[in-house]
Formats: sequence, C-alpha cells, structure tokens
Amino acid sequence: MAMSLADRALGAIIGSAVADAAAQPLHWVYDLDKLDGFLNEAPTPEFRPKSANPFYRRDTGNQSCYGDQAFVLLESLSECGGLNVNDLRKRTYNFFGPRSEYDTPVNDPYRDMSGPRPQLPIEGPWRHGSIKSFMKNMDAGKEETGCETDFQPDGIAKLAPIVALYAGKPDMLEKVEEAVRVTQNNDACVAETLAAARSVSCMKETYCMACTGIRTW
Repeated sequence: MAMSLADRALGAIIGSAVADAAAQPLHWVYDLDKLDGFLNEAPTPEFRPKSANPFYRRDTGNQSCYGDQAFVLLESLSECGGLNVNDLRKRTYNFFGPRSEYDTPVNDPYRDMSGPRPQLPIEGPWRHGSIKSFMKNMDAGKEETGCETDFQPDGIAKLAPIVALYAGKPDMLEKVEEAVRVTQNNDACVAETLAAARSVSCMKETYCMACTGIRTW
C-alpha cells in the first residue's frame, strides 16, 4: 500500500532526526583506520554506546549541531505555521546562544584564536562555525545574519522539515533559500541545499512541481 504524502513528510522528518542521533557518536572521525576499527567492533555501529567523536562528546541519543538546527527549524515552522525568518533567527540565537548548552569557552564566537589550543574532545555539543558567525552578526544588529564564508552542509542536514512542509508548492525553493541564508548567506550553500531539496521533494511526491515535472517513478 502506497504511503500518503503526510506519512512521507513525517517519515522524512523523523528519519532525519533518528539518523543524526544514530551517527552522532561516530561524527567527525576523519582517521579512516580508526573509523574502520570502530566499525569492526560491532556489526551495527548505529547509536554506538560510547562516543568515539574526536572533537566533542554527547550522550548517545542526542543530536549533533546539524540535528539541533533541524529541530529549531521544525519548531519555528510548527509554531508559525510556515517559514518566518525573524522567528527562526530568534529561536536559533536562543537555542545556540548565551546560557545555552552550547555556551562553553571553546564554543565562544569571540574566543582569542591565538591562545592555547583547546583540549579535545570537549564535553558537550560543538557550535558550528556558521552558528558562531550568525551569533556575531545578530549581536551586531546586522540585517543579513548568515555567514558568508562557511560552506559546510548545514543546510542539507536541516532541510527535511521545510521540504516536508513546502514540497509541491511553487515557492518551495524560495523558502528553502530563505531558511539557509539565516545562518549561511552564500550562494554555494544555497545551491547545494536546493539540489538536495529537489531530491527530497521528489521522494515525497510522485510528480514533483519543484523539479519541473520530472516523474520520479
């Protein structure tokens, strides 16, 4: 039996959150030999009980900074009934900003980078570079709050909620771009996220308006 569009949308959101939490204990393990060793320890590395992350440590089941950004976007969309950029900015700042779980010395956007290197891994979540720049732009009262020099795939990682809401609507890509530019205001991040949004929206609908009518199956 075919899944309804609502079920597909919900599945995309839940699947994204579960996948992020499942991978978080092995996040950013760039040494392939070490990663291979970790993967050989258990046939199912998802939700590894003990974190092997070389940069930060969170309890298994918690989200990475990518997943937390998706949660903030989902909450804003739900509370506002759609994308409200000003609300998203405020929620993002409150979630990742002062007095939050992310407010640690290593994560300080104003930290003197010429000082001693931090001892890694840190205990607690890692605040991404784009979020640090976003916070500084918010503090400065800038109209454009997104980072212009960070090209990491944060937009792709958090797009499930907004695509689930706007897939099949003519303004989907416009809404995705607006959401991305809140924290990453550069064309490279927008382009890669729009490409991913097209793919996700096609999985949500048999016939996808956003992809100029290309039938997916």
